[in-house]
Amino acid sequence: MPIIESIKSLLGIGQVKEMQSITTLSMHNQIYPTYASWKDIKAFKTVEDIYTVVNRLAKECANIPLWGYDLEGKDLPDTDPFAVFLRQFSRAQRYEMFLWYWLRGECFCYKNIIIGANQRVEKMHFLNPSFITLIISDTFPFAITGYAYKNVNVGVDIVIPPEEMIFIKDFNPTDDFRESFRGLGKIQILAKRITKLTSNIDNGVSQMQNGGVPGIVFQKDLPSDTKTAGVVGARRDNFSRFLQNSDNKGAPFFAAGEMGYLRLGLSTVELDAIKSELNDFKKVCNVWSVSDRLFNNDATGSEISDDNARKGLYTDACMPATGMFEDAFNAQLCPDFGGVAKKCEFDYSGIKILQDNQLQLAQAIAASPTFIPNEQRTAQGLPRIEDEEMDKVYFKTGYVTLSEITPIDPLDA
Repeated sequence: MPIIESIKSLLGIGQVKEMQSITTLSMHNQIYPTYASWKDIKAFKTVEDIYTVVNRLAKECANIPLWGYDLEGKDLPDTDPFAVFLRQFSRAQRYEMFLWYWLRGECFCYKNIIIGANQRVEKMHFLNPSFITLIISDTFPFAITGYAYKNVNVGVDIVIPPEEMIFIKDFNPTDDFRESFRGLGKIQILAKRITKLTSNIDNGVSQMQNGGVPGIVFQKDLPSDTKTAGVVGARRDNFSRFLQNSDNKGAPFFAAGEMGYLRLGLSTVELDAIKSELNDFKKVCNVWSVSDRLFNNDATGSEISDDNARKGLYTDACMPATGMFEDAFNAQLCPDFGGVAKKCEFDYSGIKILQDNQLQLAQAIAASPTFIPNEQRTAQGLPRIEDEEMDKVYFKTGYVTLSEITPIDPLDA
């Protein structure tokens, strides 16, 4: 079939089920992407502040390793199909996945499932949300019953069943029933801010381009007639030749009459453009829960402030995002590999800036007079040990009550 061949050509899928056409669906249960979704991509590609933040977040999340475990927290064997899949899940693929999420507030992960005795997901493809229409059930509670993928550029118009798609989105608080099924993208929140940013940039470019005519030089006692034009022209040419002579460097230029200068336009300093631009970038960073100190903003402050900004990048932005993907993968990806139940987790143990927190935590545990081993391991991000002895309260030795201290008789003088 032409449609099936188009899908194979587009996604590189070896086995594709025959799917019903979107044209057979009724209009009332389809949730289309917002009409302004193209603006998100345009902002990413043309507004450097948006690109800077989104690109940084996507790269940071993509660099965090993703490992598979059994339900007891033990590493999967190297030959396990799920472990093999995660090893092949490259940083470039994870970057694409997280880029869609940070940019659009939603990510569509299409699973290329191989059916059979060794059922597994061979590869995941991350689809442009602008090409996805959600198909919603007719009865309450409403649920997604399919995903209509329509790409007119390559002639693809298909419906993907929910078991073949992982849909991750940010919550969208709205009174619009249809809009509530789509993720809330940060670009929507920054709509007016982006308009201000682009206007400020356009104004700065205009000031620089028109900088060749900073003002008007005039002589007050010259009449406005045809003879004056010749005098002014000759004086301009003389001044130009005077500047081109290197021997005149630092020497004054002499002219007759009372001269004046009228400046044109306003400088970027007078327009407070630089300060406004820095403030706008801070607001952009706030929306994505990161500090502008991460982006060479030359802010004053201590090294501790820089370290806190880097820690906040992970604790306030990356960890909540990767946690959502962990939940979705554990619920909708791991079961596709059959056999023993599995789970996956993003591993932050290699992030050096976060290890200071681990040191402080270990010092706090060491200073406590009591501890429960399993609680200690959980606090440090380590798996529990299923042993009843590990859930008991232990008192550190060397502590006695005041009444147990035997008083010492005072020495005779």
